[in-house]
Amino acid sequence: KVLNWENDDFKFSTKESDFSSLGSINGMRLGEILNLQLEATKKSLQEKGRPTYTVEIDRLNEESMAELYASYMMLCSMVGALHKIDPFDQPGVERGKEIFQDFL
Repeated sequence: KVLNWENDDFKFSTKESDFSSLGSINGMRLGEILNLQLEATKKSLQEKGRPTYTVEIDRLNEESMAELYASYMMLCSMVGALHKIDPFDQPGVERGKEIFQDFL
């Protein structure tokens, strides 16, 4: 969840589009809508008894994205070690790299 959407100047306007059925978002900023969608998805999962967690970041920028990415890399490493899996030596990943090189 992004707590402070920097430069969130984009506001939805349903009056000038074919999205009149989405009138409830008229005038809302994109960041507001995305955070509300997060909360709605979280609530729907919790109603079904599914566990959820929310990662909150202060701002969505290069630094926060790098920190988030690094955190998930570390998490994958630790979970892999617990399950005796090397997450950095998976055949599908290596084959994907080979196919990617062929595409280039």
